[in-house]
Amino acid sequence: MSCYTGIAAGYDHSLALLKDGRVTGWGRSTEGQIDIPVGIGNNAVGIATANFHSLALLKDGRVTGWGSNIFGQTNIPVEIGNNATGIAAGYEYSLALLKDGRVTGWGWNEYGQINIPPSIQGNVTGIAAGGYHSLALLKDGRVTGWGWNDFGATNIPEGIGNNATGIAAGYKYSLALLKDGRVTGWGRNVYSEISIPEGIGNNATGIAAGLAHSLALLKDGRVTGWGYNNYGQTNIPVEIGNNATGIAAGANHSLALLKDGRVTGWGWNEYGQTNIPACFSSSYSSSSPNIVTGK
Repeated sequence: MSCYTGIAAGYDHSLALLKDGRVTGWGRSTEGQIDIPVGIGNNAVGIATANFHSLALLKDGRVTGWGSNIFGQTNIPVEIGNNATGIAAGYEYSLALLKDGRVTGWGWNEYGQINIPPSIQGNVTGIAAGGYHSLALLKDGRVTGWGWNDFGATNIPEGIGNNATGIAAGYKYSLALLKDGRVTGWGRNVYSEISIPEGIGNNATGIAAGLAHSLALLKDGRVTGWGYNNYGQTNIPVEIGNNATGIAAGANHSLALLKDGRVTGWGWNEYGQTNIPACFSSSYSSSSPNIVTGK
């Protein structure tokens, strides 16, 4: 059965968005990061997750959060209201993109990761949250970053110019997808996480950044990976072939969404974060773990 339409990968857990607007999760849930709130019902249109907390974007523009809340990262600011169009989850903090192109952040802020630069407000079309730094994609194709910068993860390369169409924030590094299908990276490169494979060329249509490994989705539906690989998180399963439509990178595991609505996972699996649940019907079943409908 084809039912998944979106994926997100956390530290050692995973989330998926179902075709009917519900959210499901699997893997580690020590902080309740896969305990989907009943109030989401079948109203989700977007999902994001980080180390121990998760977010959902709802049809009416509201945002909801669950899991670890030690820094208030799941306490959605009142000012968001029903005006959100995008969400991102970082290490103990959260970001939301609003209808008017502004960005708001909440949660842990020791490194200024939620101090949104005033100069970009009203001009943002995309957001990404990493370990301790954040990125924004601007209307004119430029990228900006803020927060922790010891490895230069917020030092945007001049070569990007106004040519970016996508961004991804890893633990201590950043990636950008360019208009011509190329991928570029900056920041920490201890594990070759920003050493873009030549084989990608100008064929990328999507990017994902994890703890120290990266993924790219190619025009023909293939997936490629590079960087830290001690758990096989960059060893793309043969069964994916050229059938991928989406990718997500967790701490040490990876996910791919396929054309037929299935999800596949690989890499570190100590907590079952790559054990994809069976695709459920639109009707709620009490035997379906972590699938919740509104009541």
